[in-house]
Amino acid sequence: MPEISRKAVGGSDVDYSKMDADSVMKNFKERMDRDPVNVLMEKRGIMLTRNRRVTVHSEQTIFEQALSRLFDLDSMPGGAYIGDDFIPTSLSRMYDLIGNQYLKLPEEARVAVVSAIRSRVLDVINSDRVCDNHTGYSIKSPTLLADIVGMKIKMNDEPGAIESSRSFYWPGLDEQGRQISKYDSFEELKADLIDDSTGFFREDKIRGSPLLYALRCLYKESDEIKKAFGNEYAEYIKAKNPEFLAEVLNAIKTLETDWREGEENARNRMLSRFPESLHGTINGMLPRPEDLERH
Repeated sequence: MPEISRKAVGGSDVDYSKMDADSVMKNFKERMDRDPVNVLMEKRGIMLTRNRRVTVHSEQTIFEQALSRLFDLDSMPGGAYIGDDFIPTSLSRMYDLIGNQYLKLPEEARVAVVSAIRSRVLDVINSDRVCDNHTGYSIKSPTLLADIVGMKIKMNDEPGAIESSRSFYWPGLDEQGRQISKYDSFEELKADLIDDSTGFFREDKIRGSPLLYALRCLYKESDEIKKAFGNEYAEYIKAKNPEFLAEVLNAIKTLETDWREGEENARNRMLSRFPESLHGTINGMLPRPEDLERH
């Protein structure tokens, strides 16, 4: 991996290039608390030097600068780095911070977030490693995950530029299905895998994001998992953590709408995929304004 030095220039007042992960996160969080839209969207001048030889000027947001530094720290040789197959330890903290605030952001800031995560991290590495270690493991916000996978963003500002999503970053649910299918009842699964105080799957008991395990229980596909206890889990999570359930359903609706052909068809597919106990919730869901704007 080439040695990269980033030096803030011009109007930029931050230089993450020599900071450790704790310092980056502390500084970034303070800035987000003060002015999140500015941090996520305003481009600032930065000089990039590769291997102490080639220096180029770049315009990056503070968020992009922070992502790049955390990516460098996570993928440094001597850690868990093997090609593209590294555990995004520092980046996971950023995914959590952004994910917790993502729903509160205006649409243009969400677009900036998704674009930065794709261009500064995910598009740089092999898509299989993205699914293994990032979208399938470290990104726990349903809406952020759905937008990373399904949001269509122009490749550049040129007239007629192609809008592109990242459906190949969807991690799938096979691994979660293999683990869940070992249980004969929901009560058995709950006792072993779920934190009953929150309704979330326990991260010390699973491999991957708790979000994906929730989806695997809820999806009514052609296997025995949903027939066995899909409705039980749906009722449980609706009572235990209704905000999380609502975000999961909205995220899936967004994916269905973006991948295919519209709001009503997405609703009908969800009715066919999810347990009957959730049909009232699904029918009461209103389209997000940005969903309508994209189509």
